[in-house]
Amino acid sequence: MFGLAQKLNHRNSIKPISSKMKTTLFSVILAATAVTANAQSILTAANMNPVHGDVFYGHSIDTNVSKGASGANVTWNFSAVTQTSLDTISFLACDSTPYCSSFSGSNIAALTNGAYVYANAGSTKLSMNGYYSMGTAMVFSNPQDIMRYPFTYNSSYVDTSGYVLSSFGFVHTQIDSMVCDAYGTIQLPSGTDTGVIRVHVITHTTDSSSFGQSSSRTESYSWYKPGFHNLLFTINYDTSGSTSGTPYVSEAAYYTKKGGTTTAVSNVNSTATFLQAYPNPATDALHLKFELQNTSGALLTLTDVLGKTVASISGSDLKAGINDITYSVADIAPGLYIVRLQSSAGTVSQKVTITK
Repeated sequence: MFGLAQKLNHRNSIKPISSKMKTTLFSVILAATAVTANAQSILTAANMNPVHGDVFYGHSIDTNVSKGASGANVTWNFSAVTQTSLDTISFLACDSTPYCSSFSGSNIAALTNGAYVYANAGSTKLSMNGYYSMGTAMVFSNPQDIMRYPFTYNSSYVDTSGYVLSSFGFVHTQIDSMVCDAYGTIQLPSGTDTGVIRVHVITHTTDSSSFGQSSSRTESYSWYKPGFHNLLFTINYDTSGSTSGTPYVSEAAYYTKKGGTTTAVSNVNSTATFLQAYPNPATDALHLKFELQNTSGALLTLTDVLGKTVASISGSDLKAGINDITYSVADIAPGLYIVRLQSSAGTVSQKVTITK
């Protein structure tokens, strides 16, 4: 759902992510209704909530991109961005999925990379209730409001959400501050769209366990169009590893709908590589599951947030098809790391936290 899959994929592999389970699981959706020509759009439940049966492609791009200006009647030109990998996001009725009963109040689900995100699409808000990934059901004790309606230029709200992993003694708390800071026209490889609005989100997270407490700050800018029922474009910023606390672009992507006329979809392989890392946080062992079309040029690496390689596995030690690897992290210092898989299908990555 708009922004739901994105949260799973872009932010956290085992926690909501607002980056490929509002990074990464509803990678996805806000639709808007244009009020008048050259005027800002208004997001409502009727024109924004996800639609059962819709399938979207998430085109991850190189992070050498800038968010551009805020304000009224802005034109953003992202037409020359370069795709690095592709994901597919499918929206389903909750009761048609295998884990719906674990997520009370949910009426829709998003499926991407084998993981399900569950949400309630209501008349006043769209809320994420949790997700199911790699055998683990993550149920939010306080659902996350992805969007509250109506929402338009200069609208804003603050939402607090969270969940508990009692088996790990782990508590995740998240505060999202959202504001619609711009509207105008966006140019993408898939075409030009008018009547678009942009939503800026600042997220503060706190993770607590018996090993201690850590906190982080991320930002995202996401563009939405009337009737598309999904994100059009998103840029995610992070401050991890920045000694000055200055945000840098960590992920970016644009979205197209299956069945559309864009050549951006028809020219890519729909079986692009996926990557899942769990548990997150990890203490002794990190499990990595991914698919390779072939092993030519494949490389799996674990780096710190400054880009220093901590471990690497070349294609000669991998196989075509599904790979399921257990990697010891017992001797790796606690902190935030990035698992990155490079292959002929592109590059995908996941953030992981190692604790002791």
